[in-house]
Amino acid sequence: MIGFHNHSGDCVGMAIWDRREIIRDLDPRWVGYYFDPGHSVVEGGSTGWQVALKLVAARLKMVALKDFFWAKQDGRWRIRWCPMGEGMVDWPRVFAAFAAARFTGPMSLHVEYNPPDELAAIAQDLAFIKKQVSVAYGAA
Repeated sequence: MIGFHNHSGDCVGMAIWDRREIIRDLDPRWVGYYFDPGHSVVEGGSTGWQVALKLVAARLKMVALKDFFWAKQDGRWRIRWCPMGEGMVDWPRVFAAFAAARFTGPMSLHVEYNPPDELAAIAQDLAFIKKQVSVAYGAA
């Protein structure tokens, strides 16, 4: 199975329509989307990710999970990756959308910040994800 990952920045696949055109004629049983809400919020803001997720939902194969916030450094706004739930991604709405799409595929936790204790950070992020899944899928 192939999952085409979205990313933020100036690259092919940043915009949903790029990826949609690339995989349009490929068998949806084997080729779909590896959706990253963090990168989608970077590119689409507080509501653009919702449009992106609606466009990919039927072919959603896997998801990447990480959070971020914008920080001003040297006069420029920059992405700062952070622990799950401490950033700008609206996780309750994201997980509710996953549940509504009946997504049951793999979820991949990305720890792209530099915690002092990586194993403790992974455990904390995983506990956050489990809570979101429980709330969203318990209500679905």
